[in-house]
Amino acid sequence: HKIREQNIKLNTDFSKNIPPLNLDKEQIKACILNVVSNAIQAMPSGGRLFISTAVSDGFVSLRIKDTGEGIKEEDIDKVFNPYFTTKTAGIGLGLAITKRIIEEHKGRIDVESSYGNGAVVSIQFPTT
Repeated sequence: HKIREQNIKLNTDFSKNIPPLNLDKEQIKACILNVVSNAIQAMPSGGRLFISTAVSDGFVSLRIKDTGEGIKEEDIDKVFNPYFTTKTAGIGLGLAITKRIIEEHKGRIDVESSYGNGAVVSIQFPTT
């Protein structure tokens, strides 16, 4: 609903050969929704949201990229810290909890950004 309301163009590219993974579906869904929600919030006046999956080198990767304002260089290392936020709403626990859940599933989450050029969140899970 927010994607349409904010005039965000959604592009997806999902790999057709994702192997079964031993994950808690509801927890991982909540993590993905948190990252997508952050991307949407970063584009209040519209933009592009790219979501893709891939399989390579023993990992399933999920990549979420937005064309929002991006993350300031001095903040990039803090985004997974509990209670860190640059927003007026929220308490800064979303990405901290997301990281914990992903790591509990033996996964990894990384963020890349340059301020003014959006952000890319990459999540990887081992296939074994």
